[in-house]
Amino acid sequence: MARSHGSEESHDPGFGAYFELKRRWVNWMTEARGMSPETIRNYTNVVRNFIDAAEMEPSEVREDDVSLYLKALGQTGPSRNRTIQGLRSFFGWMSDKGIIESNPLADFKSKHVKYTSPRCLTPQQIQGVLKAADTMDHRRRLVIEMMYRTGIRVGSAAHLRPGDIDMDAGVIRVMTAKGDKPYEVSIGRKLRPILRELLETYDAERGPYLVGVKDRSLWLWCKQAGDEAGIARVHPHLLRHSFATHLLAKGANIEQVRVSMNHGSLAVTQQYLTTVRKELTEAQDLLP
Repeated sequence: MARSHGSEESHDPGFGAYFELKRRWVNWMTEARGMSPETIRNYTNVVRNFIDAAEMEPSEVREDDVSLYLKALGQTGPSRNRTIQGLRSFFGWMSDKGIIESNPLADFKSKHVKYTSPRCLTPQQIQGVLKAADTMDHRRRLVIEMMYRTGIRVGSAAHLRPGDIDMDAGVIRVMTAKGDKPYEVSIGRKLRPILRELLETYDAERGPYLVGVKDRSLWLWCKQAGDEAGIARVHPHLLRHSFATHLLAKGANIEQVRVSMNHGSLAVTQQYLTTVRKELTEAQDLLP
């Protein structure tokens, strides 16, 4: 959680509140820094694009996340520098204002970027998180396992309605999706009983949505389950990373994974291959 500094009020650092953050940040760039409208427009576009790709809270962003994003963009020269400067301005401003506890670009070296694959959990760690969630609340375990086995984004999970799940057709219709592009997720054998139990425990008094809590609560559930299991920084998007990586490791076609992740570009999905290739290399080293 973010902490309050000086006269600054405490803020929810979720990217869902970006538009309010953007308004304050733009005011600061205009009034305190005297930046030109063109620079401000460039910086806000840079941050908006990063937010669309990152799908995590500002407090969860690390230097490696920025490095991976820059690698996926493939920018060079002035374009790359502008992206770094825009992100540095945004995260630096949030850090100074106490909206986030640390600036992921504070020590960022733009000329010597160490690119890494997305962090993911091992299958054993996933089981540890699920068992930990079960000790706190069985329904939490069901929701967390549903997010892992579908790979859906946290906002999509929070806005699933019971009617979006078609057990007969074997699909979940994800209506609230990135880019306003609904898509379908197949219901596998292990996912089916989880969904059935979630539907059985659905309480209309909690609202129209299946899970019955907001995005922020899902982040908290994951973090608490991770802490209980002794695994730091567990969050919904880490489950999504793990979903994609585990599918590829099990031999799924990369195009199938792209569709399951609802990625607009195959290049975004390919970042998960790095982890799989590393694991294959390590496995080969075990051969006699």
